[in-house]
Amino acid sequence: HQTQYLLLVIDKKCSELGKALIFALNTGNYVALGLSSRSLFEHAASMAYLLNELKSLDEKLGRQHETEKINAMLGAFSKKVEKLYYGTGYFEHATRSLKPIHINELVKSFGNDITDEKKKYAYLCDFVHPNLGVNLLISDGGLGQGRVEPDQTIVSSLIGYILELDGDMARFTDGKEAEFFDFLVLFS
Repeated sequence: HQTQYLLLVIDKKCSELGKALIFALNTGNYVALGLSSRSLFEHAASMAYLLNELKSLDEKLGRQHETEKINAMLGAFSKKVEKLYYGTGYFEHATRSLKPIHINELVKSFGNDITDEKKKYAYLCDFVHPNLGVNLLISDGGLGQGRVEPDQTIVSSLIGYILELDGDMARFTDGKEAEFFDFLVLFS
């Protein structure tokens, strides 16, 4: 049940981030577009991680016949689910705070389904940190030059990346949700 709940939470966050992307596009808020794009990528990576871990668990359980080892595998998987939900670097005072799974590990979960996933993630990160990427979403010139208006080439590039990632993520999830729910039914 915890895994199903986590899936619903991730799905809801992705839905809300999708709405934020649409709002940012409709209002011309390209900084919000960059922030939302990166966040959506990270949450999709957490979904990829969860799906990969489920698939791995399913394969391991299929080969295992010792109850003690099966229980250990289920316990290890449960810890990963808990880390995806309760992982925090800030809310240590929370009832169930755990060290989070590092985002780079989550991004790697896309594997061969998304080409250059690290490069794409690094690109999106540049629009979140206070550096050139986000500056170009606000200004079209060099330091002390140009106008305080978005560089339309950069905006178009970001939108192109978002569309490419949308296609990548659609290919990644194709059919995996059905596998995921089949697995959950078996273990409910």
